[in-house]
Amino acid sequence: MLSLLLSSCVAQPHRSPPVPKPTRVPDDTPARDAQERLLQEAHRAFSQERYRAAVLFFSRFAEVAPDSPRLAEARWWLGRAYEQIGDYRSAMEQYRTIAAGITGGQQDGTLYEGQALRRLDDLRQVSAEQRKGRAGQLALRLRLDRLPPIPALSAWFDE
Repeated sequence: MLSLLLSSCVAQPHRSPPVPKPTRVPDDTPARDAQERLLQEAHRAFSQERYRAAVLFFSRFAEVAPDSPRLAEARWWLGRAYEQIGDYRSAMEQYRTIAAGITGGQQDGTLYEGQALRRLDDLRQVSAEQRKGRAGQLALRLRLDRLPPIPALSAWFDE
């Protein structure tokens, strides 16, 4: 009984939402069918590690299908693609949009909202660690005639 209780207290690892399997569901409009194909192509590009192409496809989907029930999914994977190419600012923008609650009526909306909050926390921690470890550097531009003589140079730097 005690081991069962303790095992439920252990933090479970956070898993990203899986890439949805392509499904061929006939849609009632050609526009919805084209949107579905666009989303499938975006997922295919992401899984093939063509992240710049995935950014283009997911962005396009978000533009042309703002009322889609899969918009939160597209924005999540758009954020992940931005991360893969190193554009953390754009990734965080997507995660903030999801976390702000655009997920009302979205397929798996609360799942993506929770995952977006976790990614925002992770990226903030990485950003803080990078700023903390960054050495401060200063550049000076001086003419040679403005520098002190070589023996006095060390004291000049110390000042």
